[in-house]
Amino acid sequence: MDRTSEPARPRPLLCERTGAWLVLGLAVAAVLLPSCGSTAQPAPAAPLGGVVLKSFPKDIPLDLSPSFRALAAAVEDGHDELARRILSTLRARRLTGAQGRAVRELSDAFERILDGRQLVESVRFTLRSEITDLDAGRFRLFLDASHEHPEALTLHFPPAILERLASAIGAGGTQTRHYENRLIDRFDGLELPAGKTVSVPLFGYDVSLGNALALRDEWRLRLHGAGEIVRAGVSYPAKGMPCPASERTVIASFLPTVTVTPATLAEYAGRDALSMPPLIERTVRIPVGRSEETLALLLPIVEALERDDPERLEQLSSSLRWLARVDDPGPSWSRYLRARQQAHAERDAPPRPDLELPIR
Repeated sequence: MDRTSEPARPRPLLCERTGAWLVLGLAVAAVLLPSCGSTAQPAPAAPLGGVVLKSFPKDIPLDLSPSFRALAAAVEDGHDELARRILSTLRARRLTGAQGRAVRELSDAFERILDGRQLVESVRFTLRSEITDLDAGRFRLFLDASHEHPEALTLHFPPAILERLASAIGAGGTQTRHYENRLIDRFDGLELPAGKTVSVPLFGYDVSLGNALALRDEWRLRLHGAGEIVRAGVSYPAKGMPCPASERTVIASFLPTVTVTPATLAEYAGRDALSMPPLIERTVRIPVGRSEETLALLLPIVEALERDDPERLEQLSSSLRWLARVDDPGPSWSRYLRARQQAHAERDAPPRPDLELPIR
């Protein structure tokens, strides 16, 4: 372990997808919202991306209105495969004249939304922190952007919010946190060629440990705004872009650089007497990816201390807070850790198969 360490980089999670997707489909809005004086057929009001649609265009055949309402619901709820099956069925009608044109335009608008989602899911963002001068505590943050599509893409998005949470811990277990955020305006016209990674320099920053034994820097980029992705000259609505995160822990220069195993920390925590500096220096050298494993090993010790030695549990709580990244676990550390274990087990459990009903 160097004086500074980074966790393994998981695949970035997609920001939550919301119904605002459909607001982005301007063509959908234009087709679905009738013009003044139209004789559109009445249809039940249905919320689409925050817009209540009271009717379909007048040239949509009456017998297709239920299918389009089902399509709108599937797109709104994120059931993209179902939405494409419905689209395929609608296109198979091959209507002509004004009805055919209306069906094609409405179908095309929904398909652009679905294609936009596919493009979004092909984009990969990674935040990367590089050391420029470790002794001076200077670093530089980069955004690496790529995609899995065979054609070049151009992104057009409003400024993103870059959040920073810096957590420091001293030899006595005292922890401090500092939060800040800033706007990053690098996404309007960001070109991503096929098969290449574009590295976008964001800014340099300094890390000062002061009297702390370690400082954990956590960065997260949030692209909440709606935008568009251009492919081969065609613009597609886009929302729910990846929200990349980066983390780096810097430890004091006088600490050992070798990592500590969860078992080593658990063995020390289980001793009859604890000294805070050795406890904390072991805690901050636990690799990030092994925090949950460490908490699992500490749970039996916590349960015993809650019952027999609350004073030692108070000492151990500084280590628990650093590993769990929580200030207030509630009335009981053991109850909190058990609930945390259960939540992780449920999250990591394989998905349950869909219920298969007999065909009658």
